This record gives sequence, structure tokens and C-alpha cells, in this order.
Amino acid sequence: MDPVSRLSAALIGRYEIDREIGSGGMATVYLARDVRHDRRVALKVLRPELAAVIGGERFLQEIKVTANLQHPHILPLHDSGQVDGTVFYVMPFVGGESLRARLDHEKQLSIDAAVRVTTEVASALDYAHRHGVIHRDIKPENILLHDGTAMVADFGIALAVSTAGGSRMTETGLSLGTPQYMSPEQATGERDITARTDIYALGCVLYAMLLGEPPFTGPTAQAIIARLMTEEPRLPSLQRKTIPPHVERALLTALAKLPADRFESAAQFAEALQDTRFGATARGTPISEIVPRPTASRWRARLLVVALGFGAGVVVGAGAWAWLAPRGGGPAPVRFELTLPPSAPLLEGVGSLVLLSPDGRTLVYRAQAPGTSVLYRRDADRLAPKPIAGSEGAVLPLLSPDGKWVAFFAGNQLKKVPIDGGPPAPVATVMMPWGASWGPNNIIVLGAYPGVDGLSRVAAAGGSPSPFTKPDSAKGELSQRWPRVLADGKTVLYTSWGSGGLQTARIGIASLETGESTILDAAGSSPFGIYAGYLVYARADGALMAAPVDLRRRTSGEAVTVADSATIGNNGVSKAAISESGTLAYLSGSSTSRLVLVGTNGAVRPLLQEPRAYDSPRFSPDGGRIAVSIFTRPPDVWVYEVGAGTLARFTSEAANMRPEWTPDGKRIVFVSSRSGEDGIWWRPVDGTAPPEKVFESRDQAQEVVVAPDGRVLVYRLNEIGGSYGVVFQSLADMSTPKSFVSSGAGQELMPSLSPDGRWLAHVSDETGASEVYVRPFPGPGARYLISASGGTEPHWAPDGRHLFYRRGRQMIMARVTTGPTISVTGRDVLFEGNYLAGTSHQNYDVTPDGKGFLMLQPDAEVEVVVVLNWLTELRARVRAASGSGR
Repeated sequence: MDPVSRLSAALIGRYEIDREIGSGGMATVYLARDVRHDRRVALKVLRPELAAVIGGERFLQEIKVTANLQHPHILPLHDSGQVDGTVFYVMPFVGGESLRARLDHEKQLSIDAAVRVTTEVASALDYAHRHGVIHRDIKPENILLHDGTAMVADFGIALAVSTAGGSRMTETGLSLGTPQYMSPEQATGERDITARTDIYALGCVLYAMLLGEPPFTGPTAQAIIARLMTEEPRLPSLQRKTIPPHVERALLTALAKLPADRFESAAQFAEALQDTRFGATARGTPISEIVPRPTASRWRARLLVVALGFGAGVVVGAGAWAWLAPRGGGPAPVRFELTLPPSAPLLEGVGSLVLLSPDGRTLVYRAQAPGTSVLYRRDADRLAPKPIAGSEGAVLPLLSPDGKWVAFFAGNQLKKVPIDGGPPAPVATVMMPWGASWGPNNIIVLGAYPGVDGLSRVAAAGGSPSPFTKPDSAKGELSQRWPRVLADGKTVLYTSWGSGGLQTARIGIASLETGESTILDAAGSSPFGIYAGYLVYARADGALMAAPVDLRRRTSGEAVTVADSATIGNNGVSKAAISESGTLAYLSGSSTSRLVLVGTNGAVRPLLQEPRAYDSPRFSPDGGRIAVSIFTRPPDVWVYEVGAGTLARFTSEAANMRPEWTPDGKRIVFVSSRSGEDGIWWRPVDGTAPPEKVFESRDQAQEVVVAPDGRVLVYRLNEIGGSYGVVFQSLADMSTPKSFVSSGAGQELMPSLSPDGRWLAHVSDETGASEVYVRPFPGPGARYLISASGGTEPHWAPDGRHLFYRRGRQMIMARVTTGPTISVTGRDVLFEGNYLAGTSHQNYDVTPDGKGFLMLQPDAEVEVVVVLNWLTELRARVRAASGSGR
């Protein structure tokens, strides 16, 4: 079996190799398909003799340093590994042209183009240098041009080889760096290579772009190095008189022989290229007076070292890359995974989980903070995300059209804060809606919220929401969600929501001026806007669709799939964002989990190994069965027999979720939308009768628990006096629910009754942070704060003396004493781990004996994928679909 076949067999299920597209001194490059993400990649295989000398494991360990480099002008590292002794690493494959190819057919670039490319590469270098990474092999072959925009490839590969190989590198006959673009200190083999080495190499690249060749050339590597050590480069302005003085001075400073005489940083180099004051030195001044020359004796000593080091005369660059021209023109798309730190992980919640600024350079997301949630911004030129001060408690964030403000909901308030952070400013008092969009005319459009089923508008400067549309009940439209204001400031796209939920959702168009709305023939949800003349929205399975649309006639054509890896929530919102500049960001990866038992000491025991989209697991009173929601399309309740190991569907029709057992274990109560509104239903566990409606109202029940005596239901409604709240009612009298708690200032949710039925724990965010409280049930009486520094998902222990709750990834046990009042005598952190949390309902259960927890362990981490220049891909997919007759 040939090497490619062996490699293909070893990587089966991960990558499918298409063909070889290049080779160099370090690696052979193959065009491959990333099976998991269905994308083309460049798979680079390290030369076997090189891998043998430097050690594959050491190379892979060193290459990790560069894996977190995320910058618009750096081609990212996707993956790396070792199979059957073959070491490989993976980078995006993008259509485009290398700077080397551009220079081969154009010889020289315009001065503006050369300065622009140099500035963009300098930006990438400055970013990497600030994070401790030096490229070591900057040359035209490693600079890719996308419609004139530069991206640096193979970042850090030379460093990984050098660090891993150490002194044994001479055994390979390989020298790191390329003679024409090598700094003097690099050529002499100095071990202390600094950021100024990259600055010198970038100066050589700029020299080549301006004059058609690098500063020093020669027939052999030794000849080039000899000239590098003993000569000064020819004065650029003598060969090209149009070069501005400040550009020439900046170039010569970058090419100084001594590192100390060069710019201190790549950013300074870029600034000097733009600063006309930097060229004050008159033309014709000798180079020796502009850039100091080291002593001849020092360079003769260095030259001897070079001659010995390059005795074999073999000098090879740090890798090769093949670039194909994109079909149809336009900058080629580039994909990479954005790593978020464990200290600020993505927090699930209502609405899209990622936002993009209009220029696509800033990503905003919601993360857990002590006692609350907070918004973070991740800028393209920064490695770590930064919290946005003033966004504590934020839910459902949205960005202003200019990207300078972020609005969000906290409690029953719509607020806004500068994206750089600052005191939040109130916008409106309103319950959290099904989506919101900030239009270019500084009008914020709200989706449906309790009491209002259509779209509403409110001034971003502040005011009261005013409804301007009504759902078309004759067409089965119940509510209008997830609005998107278009660039004209007059048209709003939205999701038309009916009794069939996400499966029957359609895209609608409404006028902000007249309130007229029309439902399009576009099956899906969560419209993003109009891009390249196409309406982009999400399909029920999460795929992004594009359909031709006529806004004036309010019609749409046949849709094609333009991105197929995004996820979507059952409430109809896509976990994706598209910037005006054409950057796409979306959540990808598995949304499945596994049922596990976790002891109070954190020990994990697998229970149900098959990965599914589980939610809200609940033990039967005897512990022999587990009721759990599985988010198929639509979601249903299933029952797992612990002893037999069998899993059977318990419900069907519409959406059924959030199961709870009656105390006698004979019925399962659940939330269902089978009759159009979210109501409470139950069914005998043995299946002897069909589901029966227990309660339903326009206020929509969202979660339910049964009192220990089996006579009372406690549940949460979406609207009670203008606020989310908890109600209860006797099963003997189901006429009117009685309000238990409704603060009017925030959300009251996640009710949990104590084993004796005397106390009800719940979560409230009226202070801006989610906290666990306990009240006497059924009241009246004072409330008692149980959690400290935040808490959600309360669950009583069977003994009634302990109350569990979650704070971020921690499981907390509060020790309580009850009597006429309740008090907390202590709190213990039982364990910490990555288990799926519930944003509006408890997503775990306590075992019947109180000695463990039934939890959901993610099957895989959800990833944030960023696609630069995505509009090129959109156009290509639309053209491909049109060409196939679709």
C-alpha cells in the first residue's frame, strides 16, 4: 500500500484525501475533506526523515502554541496529530493567490498595494509577537492574497520544528528560513531569535514588492548569505524614484543589520509606512548614515559560521502551500474554529448565542459570571475575550447598526451599554420578547412577548413599546418572532410561528410604516437579512438557506442550502450571526449528551451511553425508570427502564417536553403544544390511555411540578400581571390558577417543592442576578435567600434538610433548618464539572436516595466556527444550485 493510501486509511472518518497539491522541504501538502465539518482543508504531512529526527510527539506539543492564534490576517491551525508514525497538521484550504505567484507575473506591485500588504502582515506579526510567537519564515510564498487582502500561512510551524528538533536539526539537511528573506542573526544560527527577525524578513518582502526582487540574490545559498553579511541593500529610490521618502526610510530601518537598530515592533513598522514625517532624511543620504553598519570584523566572524552551517548548500523554506483561484471571483472564504477560554465559556440562553459587529471584527457572546451572566466581546486582534462592563445579568443581546452599543434584557428592562463598557442606560420596561433587532433608524423592533403576539417598536433612545403588526390567525399564525430590520429602516423580516412550532414556521415580511405583514413561501425561521440579493434564513434542522426574494412584491423563490452545520433552538432561533461585511459565525458540533450518575464527590458513572439530545431527566419515585425529553424534531418525552436498559417513546404529536412524575409513579406530567398553546398534559405510564389535557391558557405554561400529596400542581406561566411567575392550583378545581409569586420586576422560574410540601424553592432575577429563594407554600409568608453569589436550578434533597442548586459549573449543597422560618446553616461545593445546565428549567435530578445526581454530560464541546468572506461561498453555492437546474 502506497503512503497516501496508508494515510487515507489511518485518517478514515476524519479526513478524505483528494490529491497532492504541493511539496516542500518540510512537508507534502494534500487537498482533503474534513469529514466532520464537510469542508476542504490543506492537510500537510511532515517529511518522514524530519519527523524521525525531531520527534513527532514533540513537534505536536510545540505546535499547540500556535493553535490559539486567531487574527484576520493569520491562516489558523485547524488540527494536528500522528497516525501510524505519520505526523500531520491541518489548515484551511482557500482559493486565492500567493504573493509569490503575484510577483511572478506582475514583478512589482504599486506602492499603495505594497504598503497595504506590508501593513496587514505587520498587523498579524504584531498580534503574534504580543502572544509570544515568532513566525521565522516570512516570505512571499507564505503570504496569501484574497482580493488584495493578505493572510500569513504556516504561522509558527518553523518555531515548532526548531524547538522540537533542537541541535539535531542538522541531521535533516534542513535550515529554517529562506536565504533571500533571512535576517543576519538567523543566518548565523543565533539561538536568540526575536520579533525583530520577522520585521527584517517583512522588510525583504516589501523590498521585493517595490523593486521586483529581494535585497540580496545570488546563484547559491552561500552566495546570498555572503552578500547579506557583507553588503548593504541598494538604495530603493535610486531604482524606483516614485517611492516616497517615508516609505524608503521605514524600509531601510526594517533592514538594519543589527536587530537593535530595527523597529521595536511590527506595529511601529506599519505606522512608519503611513507617517510622512518619518521620511525627513533627504534623498541621497548614504545608507550608512541612515542605518548603522556593524563592524566588519563582527560580520566576518559571522560569515564563517554561516559557511560552516550551510556546507551542504541545502536551504529549504518552512513548508509549501498551493493556492487555487476562487471561481466566480471575490475573496475566498476562510474557516476556523474560535476557541473560548474555560474562564469565559459560552452560556446557553434565549436568542442567538453569538453576535457579530457590522465589520465582522468583533464577536459578542454571553458567559457565566459569579452570581450572574455577563456579555463578552472577542475582538479579531485580541487572543482573549473581554467582559463588557455594565452588561451583568444580560439576556438576549443585540448590537446597534454602527456596532458601538449593545442592548440586552435584564429582568423586565431593555437596556443598552457602550460596547466598550459603561453604565447601562434604560430603554424600555418590557418583558423579554421572542427576539429583537436594532434598525438603522435607531428603532428597536421587538418580537412577540406576553400579551403582545405581533411585532412592536421602541426608540433606542428610550420610550414605551408600541405594537404595529398583528398575526394573521386566518392563516394559523399565532405569533411573530425573531425580527430583523433591513438596511432601508422600513422593512422587517420575521418568523411566522404557528401551532406546529418550528416544523411549520415560515418567514414573513412586515412594514414598519404601515404594519402590513405577509407570510412568504419560505419554510424556516430566524431570518438574517438580504445578502447578495438573497434572503438568508434557517431551516428547521439548522441549515442556512438562501432564496431569491422580491421585497416589493413580497414573494420568494426556491431556496438552496448555503451552510449546513449550524444549530437551531426549538424556539426557532438560529445559533448563528452574519455581519454586513460578510463574516459568518455559527455554533457547530454535537448538541447531544449522555445520561450519567454523579456522586456527591463528583465521581461519574455512565447510565445511558447512547448520545442523544436529552433534556430535563427525572427519576420515577422508586428509581426504576427515568422520564426524559429528547429533542428530536419536534421534541418528545421518552421513558428509560433502568434495569432492562430499554428506551421507549412516551409521547408523539407536536412538542412534548419537561416531564415530571406524579408522587405515586403512575403518571407523567409534561408540557405540550399539541393543541396550539403550551399547556400541561399527563398520561398513564403504562400507556392505557392517551394524553389528557390538565391545563391550558393563552399565557402558556412552561414548567410544572406536582405537590408531594399529588393534589396540587405548581407551574410557571409566561404572563402573570405583566411578569413571568409561578402559580398553583388544586387538581380538584382547575378553573383558575392562583398566583404564588410574581415580582413584576423579573423572572420567577424553576419551582421545586420540599418533600413535606411546606416550602417552595424558586429562582428570581429581579436584582439583576439569578438567586435561589425559598417561600412557605402555599403562602403567605416572607421569602428567604438561599444562594450566595448567584444560583439556579434548585432541587430539594429527599430528607428536606438540604437544598441543592447550581452556580456555573459547581453543584452547591445548602444546609437548611426549617420550622416557622427557614435558615441556612452552611453551604458546600460538592463538585464541579461540565454538565448541561438549564436556562429556564432544572436540567438534572436528585436520586431518590439523595446520594447522587442524574445529569447530562455533553457528548462533545460546541464550537464557534467563523467564516471570513462567506458571501463568496454563498454566491458559489447559489450558482452551483442554479447550474444543476434547481
